[in-house]
Amino acid sequence: MNMETRHVLKRLISMLLLYFSFFISSLLL
Repeated sequence: MNMETRHVLKRLISMLLLYFSFFISSLLL
């Protein structure tokens, strides 16, 4: 696995977490 792929993967995971937390908060409210 090269560095570029790793960087993209990290970005994807962080975005996914962001959307997930937003979804959870909207469910709670």
